[in-house]
Amino acid sequence: MKRTVVASMIGLALCAGSVLSTAQAATAKRPNLVIILADDLGYGDLATYGHRIVKTPNIDKLAQEGVKFTDYYAPAP
Repeated sequence: MKRTVVASMIGLALCAGSVLSTAQAATAKRPNLVIILADDLGYGDLATYGHRIVKTPNIDKLAQEGVKFTDYYAPAP
């Protein structure tokens, strides 16, 4: 009888702990991440990187509010 009560209490404690950890994980705020990949787009082909003719207002706004990467290195044999 005592073993059943102890086992039940341990099981109840484990269930309560898993519910609390799930609730905490759900409230954690995840960052927004947008990756824009274009096949044939050069460094200077967007207004945010200095192009004077092409107008890209939405990409410019994303660049102003977020992170803009300027240096890339691609190893090639």
